[in-house]
Amino acid sequence: MANQQSSLHQYRPLPDLDNQETVVLLHGLNRTARSMRPLASSLQANGYSVCNIDYPSRYFELNVLAMEYVLPRIRNCVTDPSGVLHFVTHSMGGMLVRSLDAHLSEFTTGHLVMLSPPNKGSEVVDVFAHNRLFMQSAGPAGSRLGTDPDSLPSTLPQPSMPFGVIAAKHSNSAMSWVLPGDDDGKVTLENMKLESMQDFIVIGNTHSFMMRDADAIRQVLHFLRQGKFKHN
Repeated sequence: MANQQSSLHQYRPLPDLDNQETVVLLHGLNRTARSMRPLASSLQANGYSVCNIDYPSRYFELNVLAMEYVLPRIRNCVTDPSGVLHFVTHSMGGMLVRSLDAHLSEFTTGHLVMLSPPNKGSEVVDVFAHNRLFMQSAGPAGSRLGTDPDSLPSTLPQPSMPFGVIAAKHSNSAMSWVLPGDDDGKVTLENMKLESMQDFIVIGNTHSFMMRDADAIRQVLHFLRQGKFKHN
């Protein structure tokens, strides 16, 4: 296992804003914790402690990533188990939280915000399932994010904590031709939804860059506080 501390980026709130709440950030496939830094900085400025967790998204099955990389780093980061623990995820990061659902009872969980999650899988994986280069790039976890009944999204539990989904609606990917309906370039808006979600909102960005979007960050902050998004 990689060194935990080197892959854990902690942000403590400003002293006058400490509200004893922590937010775990989980990046998506083929990304690193660096992609979540703007969000981490905004959360810190609004009084949250932040655990921005890195994990080797392309190299292991999802359950290995969840149990051997993410969960130990959450435990390493959370110093006060009585404090509220929120989660904000991008793309495959949301599948990690779903995979960990039964193991999060040791924490006092708050809210979960999922940014463009493949909650019902992506047709991109279905179409390229026999393309060796694509599957190598996706890795053991990403290559199982299809839409068939045996795919990871189809078999994972829905989150126990209250959660909302922020979807991006701009498609700039060459892969969008395989996606039916509105999409963000990687996942259709319909496949981001789950039956038990508390709220759903769409912003004007793409799958790859939405976690840096100012509107997305504002909606994340609103949901963490209110348990719902701010709809115009």
